[in-house]
Amino acid sequence: MPSFYLITWNPRRSSEYHLIETIAKLAAGKRQTDQWSCGNNKHIKRGDRVFLLRQGNDNPGIVASARVTKGWFPDKHWDAKKRARGVKANAIRIDWDYMVAPADALPREQLLAAKLLPRKLVNIASGGVTIPGEYLSRLEKAWSKHRLKASSISTDHSLASKNHLGHRSTSKAARLNELLKRGATMSELRAVRGAVYEHLKHLRDKFGIQYVREGNIYRLVETSDSALDDLPTAPPAGNATPTRSSRMTVQFSRNSQVRAFVLKRAKGCCEYCGKRGFPIGAGKYYVETHHILALSKQGPDTPQNVIALCANHHRETHFGKNASTLEAKMQKIVTTKQH
Repeated sequence: MPSFYLITWNPRRSSEYHLIETIAKLAAGKRQTDQWSCGNNKHIKRGDRVFLLRQGNDNPGIVASARVTKGWFPDKHWDAKKRARGVKANAIRIDWDYMVAPADALPREQLLAAKLLPRKLVNIASGGVTIPGEYLSRLEKAWSKHRLKASSISTDHSLASKNHLGHRSTSKAARLNELLKRGATMSELRAVRGAVYEHLKHLRDKFGIQYVREGNIYRLVETSDSALDDLPTAPPAGNATPTRSSRMTVQFSRNSQVRAFVLKRAKGCCEYCGKRGFPIGAGKYYVETHHILALSKQGPDTPQNVIALCANHHRETHFGKNASTLEAKMQKIVTTKQH
């Protein structure tokens, strides 16, 4: 049986930018994985469930839930000073299932009044704390109800497809499909509509889509002949005259002197592989700067956390499957250069 834990987010230490970005990706129907600190807990395992608790006095409460995809492991510390001393942090990998806007948290007052969490857990200083079993049923029901009416929205509200597996995007069946793509309990599925097993049989018989049960979580699995994403076989027509739209973004302020220092230190070469970038004129060569520990994860904007990379290795740190290993090596390179 999975265990349930609280993990924490402190807006004073970490900007809400990372959460906003996650909400946007969930709204687009994308699976969103993450790495998170788990305090001093070394017992969290794959398949456990976590709730993200917003700390502080500004809209505190539950803002997200996730399943653990990789249990406890040691990783580089989020605090720059401790990381420089070689201190490790306890971490887990998670797969977000729901997240509401930071201002739309399941509020602390309700957590206490409805006895969704014990009082001692509502103001915890660090994550990885076990949620007692007698609170789980009430917390899950309250969270399920809250997220359905919150303003941000998770996967069951933001359906990218207009016709998902033959269902209108606003239909209960389409919502059910989105829940099943990420995984949900039977109570969550039945809260959307009844006849869940009949729906699963329909997906199997008509689209070749199977499901698996992991503990109490039901999840769709895609086979080579399934139509889980309902993708067309012919190339899409696209749009010859795409429309323009404005977008609000959140950015971190970066110190231009730090970037200039790192580029000067690199002398036109990738500090990871040593290859010179392509010439851009005036005797200069193109390289890019990269924050080893991302600013969105509380990384500092200092020369000790910034490395100059060729475009290929810069993209690999963001999208490569070995990104964590790559960045650990980069941290050693920069530490050596700074000394």
